[in-house]
Amino acid sequence: MRRSRFLAFAAVFVVASLFAVPGFSASTGTVASGTFGKVPWTLSATDAADGHVCITMTIHQKPTDRSAECGSIFGPQAGRAHGITYLAHTGAPAPDYIVGPVIARAKSVVIALPNRKTIRTRTVVPPKGMTAKIVFYVAKLPCPTLPTSVHGLDAGGRVVAHLAIPQLKPRGKPTC
Repeated sequence: MRRSRFLAFAAVFVVASLFAVPGFSASTGTVASGTFGKVPWTLSATDAADGHVCITMTIHQKPTDRSAECGSIFGPQAGRAHGITYLAHTGAPAPDYIVGPVIARAKSVVIALPNRKTIRTRTVVPPKGMTAKIVFYVAKLPCPTLPTSVHGLDAGGRVVAHLAIPQLKPRGKPTC
Protein backbone atom coordinates (compact mmCIF):
# COMPACT_ATOMS: atom_id res chain seq x y z
CA MET A 1 0.00 0.00 0.00
CA ARG A 2 1.41 3.40 -0.92
CA ARG A 3 2.39 5.85 1.78
CA SER A 4 -0.31 8.27 0.60
CA ARG A 5 -2.97 5.65 1.24
CA PHE A 6 -1.69 5.22 4.79
CA LEU A 7 -1.95 8.96 5.38
CA ALA A 8 -5.40 9.13 3.78
CA PHE A 9 -6.48 6.28 6.07
CA ALA A 10 -5.21 8.23 9.07
CA ALA A 11 -7.26 11.25 8.01
CA VAL A 12 -10.35 9.11 7.70
CA PHE A 13 -9.68 7.48 11.07
CA VAL A 14 -9.31 10.86 12.79
CA VAL A 15 -12.62 12.13 11.49
CA ALA A 16 -14.31 8.77 12.24
CA SER A 17 -17.61 9.68 10.66
CA LEU A 18 -17.71 8.39 7.13
CA PHE A 19 -21.42 8.20 6.51
CA ALA A 20 -23.97 9.98 4.38
CA VAL A 21 -25.46 12.94 6.19
CA PRO A 22 -28.90 14.20 5.24
CA GLY A 23 -28.98 17.90 4.54
CA PHE A 24 -25.79 18.28 2.52
CA SER A 25 -26.07 20.97 -0.09
CA ALA A 26 -26.53 19.64 -3.60
CA SER A 27 -23.72 21.69 -5.09
CA THR A 28 -20.02 21.59 -4.54
CA GLY A 29 -18.17 24.89 -4.41
CA THR A 30 -14.57 25.65 -5.23
CA VAL A 31 -12.90 26.77 -2.01
CA ALA A 32 -9.44 27.48 -3.43
CA SER A 33 -7.23 26.67 -6.37
CA GLY A 34 -3.63 27.26 -7.31
CA THR A 35 -0.43 25.46 -8.22
CA PHE A 36 2.19 23.47 -6.34
CA GLY A 37 5.18 24.25 -8.52
CA LYS A 38 3.76 23.72 -11.99
CA VAL A 39 1.02 21.30 -10.90
CA PRO A 40 -2.47 22.86 -10.68
CA TRP A 41 -4.86 21.86 -7.90
CA THR A 42 -8.43 22.61 -6.77
CA LEU A 43 -9.95 22.24 -3.29
CA SER A 44 -13.74 21.92 -3.38
CA ALA A 45 -16.28 21.31 -0.62
CA THR A 46 -19.92 20.88 0.25
CA ASP A 47 -21.42 21.20 3.71
CA ALA A 48 -24.49 20.83 5.91
CA ALA A 49 -25.93 23.26 8.44
CA ASP A 50 -24.86 20.99 11.33
CA GLY A 51 -21.17 21.39 10.47
CA HIS A 52 -20.57 18.24 8.43
CA VAL A 53 -18.36 18.91 5.44
CA CYS A 54 -17.03 16.92 2.49
CA ILE A 55 -13.80 18.10 0.89
CA THR A 56 -12.22 16.99 -2.37
CA MET A 57 -8.67 17.80 -3.38
CA THR A 58 -8.03 17.43 -7.11
CA ILE A 59 -4.53 17.44 -8.56
CA HIS A 60 -4.77 18.28 -12.26
CA GLN A 61 -2.04 16.23 -13.86
CA LYS A 62 -2.07 13.06 -15.89
CA PRO A 63 -3.56 10.97 -14.43
CA THR A 64 -5.85 13.26 -12.43
CA ASP A 65 -5.60 12.50 -8.71
CA ARG A 66 -8.60 13.06 -6.41
CA SER A 67 -8.76 12.54 -2.66
CA ALA A 68 -11.87 13.11 -0.59
CA GLU A 69 -13.05 13.05 3.02
CA CYS A 70 -16.32 13.71 4.84
CA GLY A 71 -16.91 14.41 8.51
CA SER A 72 -17.50 17.01 11.17
CA ILE A 73 -15.16 19.13 13.24
CA PHE A 74 -18.00 19.85 15.68
CA GLY A 75 -19.95 17.90 18.28
CA PRO A 76 -20.39 14.27 19.23
CA GLN A 77 -20.47 12.93 15.66
CA ALA A 78 -16.73 13.54 15.46
CA GLY A 79 -16.01 12.03 18.87
CA ARG A 80 -14.09 14.58 20.90
CA ALA A 81 -14.42 17.66 18.71
CA HIS A 82 -11.08 19.22 17.82
CA GLY A 83 -12.31 22.06 15.62
CA ILE A 84 -9.94 21.02 12.83
CA THR A 85 -9.12 18.01 10.70
CA TYR A 86 -7.09 17.24 7.59
CA LEU A 87 -6.74 15.39 4.34
CA ALA A 88 -3.14 14.83 3.26
CA HIS A 89 -1.10 13.18 0.53
CA THR A 90 2.54 12.15 0.49
CA GLY A 91 4.48 10.42 -2.24
CA ALA A 92 4.36 10.28 -6.01
CA PRO A 93 2.80 11.05 -8.35
CA ALA A 94 0.99 14.07 -6.83
CA PRO A 95 2.73 16.81 -4.82
CA ASP A 96 2.69 16.43 -1.04
CA TYR A 97 -0.03 18.54 0.60
CA ILE A 98 -2.32 18.95 3.59
CA VAL A 99 -5.77 20.57 3.41
CA GLY A 100 -8.81 20.72 5.62
CA PRO A 101 -11.61 22.52 7.41
CA VAL A 102 -11.16 24.45 10.66
CA ILE A 103 -13.52 26.49 12.83
CA ALA A 104 -14.19 29.99 11.52
CA ARG A 105 -12.47 31.69 14.48
CA ALA A 106 -9.15 30.43 13.06
CA LYS A 107 -7.39 33.01 10.92
CA SER A 108 -4.32 30.86 10.30
CA VAL A 109 -3.22 27.24 10.66
CA VAL A 110 0.15 26.01 11.88
CA ILE A 111 1.28 22.59 10.68
CA ALA A 112 3.93 21.01 12.91
CA LEU A 113 6.51 18.76 11.25
CA PRO A 114 8.57 15.99 12.89
CA ASN A 115 11.79 18.02 12.56
CA ARG A 116 10.24 20.72 14.82
CA LYS A 117 9.78 23.10 11.90
CA THR A 118 6.35 24.51 11.18
CA ILE A 119 4.37 25.70 8.18
CA ARG A 120 1.95 28.57 8.74
CA THR A 121 -0.83 29.30 6.27
CA ARG A 122 -3.80 31.67 6.26
CA THR A 123 -7.30 30.31 6.24
CA VAL A 124 -9.54 30.55 3.19
CA VAL A 125 -13.14 31.73 3.47
CA PRO A 126 -15.56 29.28 1.82
CA PRO A 127 -17.64 30.27 -1.20
CA LYS A 128 -21.06 31.87 -0.70
CA GLY A 129 -23.73 29.37 0.22
CA MET A 130 -21.56 27.38 2.62
CA THR A 131 -21.86 27.58 6.39
CA ALA A 132 -20.19 30.51 8.12
CA LYS A 133 -18.88 28.19 10.87
CA ILE A 134 -16.05 26.71 8.80
CA VAL A 135 -13.01 28.04 6.92
CA PHE A 136 -10.33 26.01 5.14
CA TYR A 137 -6.56 25.76 4.82
CA VAL A 138 -4.19 24.47 2.14
CA ALA A 139 -0.43 23.94 2.37
CA LYS A 140 2.27 22.18 0.38
CA LEU A 141 4.34 19.78 2.49
CA PRO A 142 8.05 19.14 2.14
CA CYS A 143 8.75 15.59 0.98
CA PRO A 144 8.97 13.18 2.70
CA THR A 145 7.09 14.42 5.76
CA LEU A 146 4.08 13.40 7.79
CA PRO A 147 2.87 16.35 9.92
CA THR A 148 2.63 15.71 13.67
CA SER A 149 -0.21 18.15 14.40
CA VAL A 150 -2.33 21.00 13.07
CA HIS A 151 -3.33 24.07 15.09
CA GLY A 152 -5.91 26.72 14.21
CA LEU A 153 -4.96 30.17 15.56
CA ASP A 154 -7.26 33.16 16.03
CA ALA A 155 -6.32 36.73 15.07
CA GLY A 156 -4.47 37.14 18.40
CA GLY A 157 -2.38 34.00 17.85
CA ARG A 158 -4.28 31.90 20.43
CA VAL A 159 -4.93 28.22 19.68
CA VAL A 160 -8.65 27.71 18.96
CA ALA A 161 -8.39 24.26 17.35
CA HIS A 162 -5.85 21.46 17.67
CA LEU A 163 -5.40 17.94 16.39
CA ALA A 164 -2.46 15.58 16.89
CA ILE A 165 -1.83 13.46 13.80
CA PRO A 166 -1.01 9.79 14.33
CA GLN A 167 2.40 8.93 12.95
CA LEU A 168 2.34 6.01 10.57
CA LYS A 169 5.38 4.00 9.77
CA PRO A 170 5.82 4.20 5.99
CA ARG A 171 6.83 1.13 4.03
CA GLY A 172 9.69 1.30 1.60
CA LYS A 173 11.59 4.38 0.50
CA PRO A 174 9.98 7.78 -0.10
CA THR A 175 8.79 8.24 -3.68
CA CYS A 176 9.65 11.90 -3.95
